[in-house]
Amino acid sequence: MYSHSCKMGSTRSSARILHPNKPVNMANPVANEVTENIANLHLDEATGERISKSELKRRQKLRAQEEKKQQRAAAAPAKTEKKTSAEDDESNLSPNVSDH
Repeated sequence: MYSHSCKMGSTRSSARILHPNKPVNMANPVANEVTENIANLHLDEATGERISKSELKRRQKLRAQEEKKQQRAAAAPAKTEKKTSAEDDESNLSPNVSDH
């Protein structure tokens, strides 16, 4: 069969590995880098921005926390204020208050 001792040359090269699903622009490597960076971005549906996956996960987690907080606030009973009459307010005044 085949012998593994035969070396075909260096396996490391500066050329990129070509992927069948990714278009490669060999004429302009800078455009190729930009295309790859855009391909790595994900759409944030709430804002319409294209952001990194980690930023998207962070924003989704933050939104989920905010939503839970709003649900808890809506489920909590509304606080009612004590209504006091003007006479009660006057009786609670401190006698140390002086008119200057």
